[in-house]
Amino acid sequence: MWPKKPQPALIITLQRTGGTFLAHCLSNHPDIFCPRGEPLALRSQWHKMARSSTDTLHLIFNQTIYQVAMCKLINNHAFNDGVWEYITGSKGGPWEIKLIWLERENLVAQAISHEINAGRRLGTIAGHPTHAYKPVEGPPIQLDPAQLVKRCADEAGRATFAKMMIKKSGLTCLHLTYREITGASNATAIPAPVARRICEFLGVEYAVLSCRLHKVHTRSYSETITNWPKVKKALLKASYGDEVAEIEAGKFC
Repeated sequence: MWPKKPQPALIITLQRTGGTFLAHCLSNHPDIFCPRGEPLALRSQWHKMARSSTDTLHLIFNQTIYQVAMCKLINNHAFNDGVWEYITGSKGGPWEIKLIWLERENLVAQAISHEINAGRRLGTIAGHPTHAYKPVEGPPIQLDPAQLVKRCADEAGRATFAKMMIKKSGLTCLHLTYREITGASNATAIPAPVARRICEFLGVEYAVLSCRLHKVHTRSYSETITNWPKVKKALLKASYGDEVAEIEAGKFC
């Protein structure tokens, strides 16, 4: 018998870590309500229907025909506008919010993806969609080495802050990584063992967690970035040698 109110849960993550892929997969579970975008973004229809960010979450958490109601929050949405206080205020209550913390192991790959996406939004980079329903081989690009190193440092700081806040909250949390949910491949489903962990954590029956999204970039970043030698030099100087080695080896990261 379903509860009168669904179990609330949140995916807390940074940009370009696989959060949209995870949300799409969860939205296809029959017992989970999960909007596929970022409901607290100003452009979101959810945000436009509510008076505040916390009102938006309240709307989402009260989709009562489901066993679980949840959504994805990127870092700057989770820790602004009273949202974190709303989340942590559920601690010890009858409907305590469960958290899924998702991070990407290769910080350089995350930062490169973020830089490409930022360039696409600004109109300085073309041919590289934010998300895609089929693999895309985007045109060659150039990146500013210093800006990329700064992006890596910024993302590392945001991840450290988020993990600290989650730990301090005392809320139940499931830690997932980009490689775990993608299976280190361009598959369009979360690997069964990981999907089982997610379903068990959320308290729903196991179901295949899949969607139509693909990894956008089919080529290694070292092949896509035309000034890779300069970018690599800057990254190595900033002590990102392991991440660079993975990218040059063509690993899914």
